[in-house]
Amino acid sequence: MLAGSYVSQISKQNIAPPVPSLKITIGANTSIGNSCSLTVPVIFDTGASKSVVPYTALRAICQTLKLDGLPYRSAIAHDFNGGQHDVLIYELCVVGPASLTDSGIVEFIALERSFGLLGRDILNRYFVELNGPSLSWRIEHRRRSWLRCLLASIARPFRRMK
Repeated sequence: MLAGSYVSQISKQNIAPPVPSLKITIGANTSIGNSCSLTVPVIFDTGASKSVVPYTALRAICQTLKLDGLPYRSAIAHDFNGGQHDVLIYELCVVGPASLTDSGIVEFIALERSFGLLGRDILNRYFVELNGPSLSWRIEHRRRSWLRCLLASIARPFRRMK
């Protein structure tokens, strides 16, 4: 299980109201076996179908690996106002925190911003609890949370029907 709290500032930007946030580590590998990873702050965005990373993170990975760029594909993204934008989508590995590493290779949209977004493409793989009143969140693997619910239901004392 992974847990955290809401924040009102991320990458030196004030955010109101506070949002659930964590730091993920993304990485890339070269064909000759070199690899690089970088930690980026992200906020949870249940309205985003795809996750987003800052361009600065991609540039840093490319510089470290001495690459001109990473493989990408073009796509059209829709924003919350219904507008359409041409975007580039990159495949990166999620290598941390450990609770999210089974996400494997994920397609990220790269945008000029100081933090990323954890979209439904990653969030929907897990049981996610957002507790607004306590400004906290937690993420569990679906199979563990399903098993926990099953065990909890079995452990409850049976009630006799009247």
